[in-house]
Amino acid sequence: MTGAVIYQLLDAFWLLTGIFVGSSWMAVGAVLMASFVPVITLAKIMEGRSLRKLIKEFRKQSYAFLFGDSIFLPLAAAMIAQGWHTLRPDGWHNGWWWPCVAAVAGLAMGYWFRYIDNLPEYRKHDAMGAFVAPSKLLHDGAYPMLVSVFTGTLLPLFFDHATVWPPQEAWLALLGGLLWFGAALWHDSGLRGPKLNPNDLHSSNWQWPWVIIIVPRKWLQNHR
Repeated sequence: MTGAVIYQLLDAFWLLTGIFVGSSWMAVGAVLMASFVPVITLAKIMEGRSLRKLIKEFRKQSYAFLFGDSIFLPLAAAMIAQGWHTLRPDGWHNGWWWPCVAAVAGLAMGYWFRYIDNLPEYRKHDAMGAFVAPSKLLHDGAYPMLVSVFTGTLLPLFFDHATVWPPQEAWLALLGGLLWFGAALWHDSGLRGPKLNPNDLHSSNWQWPWVIIIVPRKWLQNHR
């Protein structure tokens, strides 16, 4: 997973730069490159998955990914970038401790998502090969990064702004986040039916030579 971590750190730098300079396009591009675009690319090129079949059977896929990572989170990032100039220059969001809080929140959510929420489901469906698929590794690296960045930037828009009320961009960014969460809760979590089958989300038939750089060969052999 080392490669996915390095990739997400570089993408986080891109995303934060876009937010700090007020560039919506940079922020949107960074969010799309964090998960949606590379996951689709890896699924096609390295896992041999059919994109036509993925679109045709979209109800078996994660709505938080299909719609959240491609529409709702980019919307939130664009609004945060647009509203960043409303923050107080000497606000508490500039303190050294706030990025640490955001990073801890992201890492905690990332660990919960991969190892507490996902891992039992993958074991239940005998899908441990899919658990270490390239698209899965990259997606699970994006989760803590995006949670960290959105926590560290959205909360200051509501509680550390220089205006009388939070800017309208803060509310639109919150709407994007809530729509993403709603897609995950309504469809992905099994609230309206059975939980998603991991074998429909990622491929267990991965054959890529550079996997030993990301995951030790012995570990892969034990979990295939």
